[in-house]
Amino acid sequence: MASSRDDLVRKMARLMQSGAVMLEQTCPICGSPLFRLPNGDIVCPIHGKVRIVGSEEEASLVEAEGVLKELVAYSAKSIKRLISSGSGPEDIGRWLYVMEKALEVADKIKAESTPASQSGRAQRKPRGKAGS
Repeated sequence: MASSRDDLVRKMARLMQSGAVMLEQTCPICGSPLFRLPNGDIVCPIHGKVRIVGSEEEASLVEAEGVLKELVAYSAKSIKRLISSGSGPEDIGRWLYVMEKALEVADKIKAESTPASQSGRAQRKPRGKAGS
C-alpha cells in the first residue's frame, strides 16, 4: 500500500513540475487533490481529466454526456463487428442511426450547458473508448 501512495506522490510532483496548480477540490472517486494544468484542464493524478460542476443539474448533464459517449463507442464497435462478419447494410444502418442520434443529443447537451463554475463539485469526465 505504501507503494501506491509513493506512486501518487510521484504523480503529483510531476504534475506540479509541469506547471500544474493543486486545487482545494478533491477527486469525487478517490479523494486525491485535483490539479489545474497550464492549458486549463482539471485532472486527478489517478483518474485523469475531470470537470468541475456547479450544481446537481450540471452533474447530471456531465453524466449524460458520458453515457452518450459510451453509446457512440459501443455503436462504432458494433458497426465494425458487423462489417467484419459481412452483415447487410440494414444492420449497419441501424447502428449508424443510433450513433447519429446519440451525437445529436450530445451536441444539444453541450449547447445548452453553461460553463462550469470553478468553485463547484468535481465530477469525473468520462473518456471515449473508440477513438473519440
